[in-house]
Amino acid sequence: MGATPESQGFGKIRQSLLTQQRPQLVNLIGELYRLSRENRRFLEARLGEAGKQLPLYRQLVTDCLFPDPLRKGAKVLIAEAKRMISQYERATGDAAGTADLMLTFVEQGTALAADIGYGDDGFFSALEEMLSRVLQALQRVTEEIRRTMRPRLIDLSELARNLGWGYGDL
Repeated sequence: MGATPESQGFGKIRQSLLTQQRPQLVNLIGELYRLSRENRRFLEARLGEAGKQLPLYRQLVTDCLFPDPLRKGAKVLIAEAKRMISQYERATGDAAGTADLMLTFVEQGTALAADIGYGDDGFFSALEEMLSRVLQALQRVTEEIRRTMRPRLIDLSELARNLGWGYGDL
């Protein structure tokens, strides 16, 4: 199976990076850092303290799943919230933090549906899919982490119980 044009492109870049001196690499990373907010978040999560980044990512997920309903043009951004979770996971490798973000996704989506009646089949399917991922992720974390998330799952179950679409029946 041949390499795709995209992977060949990085192959060339990789070769070039391997010939660079440390100061040149640091300058390059600095330029990438300044280039976009997304790059900054990724680098700070990867190279900084992941624990300090978790609240930021949690807020980003919250803003995507439960935007301010009074803000003009506010939209629910499921794909963007999933992307934030994936970005955090890739940057940190923090299984507990990733499970926390996935649970935040479900909690905020459920709260939005309960508070303002938002939701349709696709919305609830996304919540169910993420809840399934949360439960799988909880199998890979410590008992202590599972114990701290248990009350959140119980609260989520209570909140979802009164929602339609069969969502609270899970």
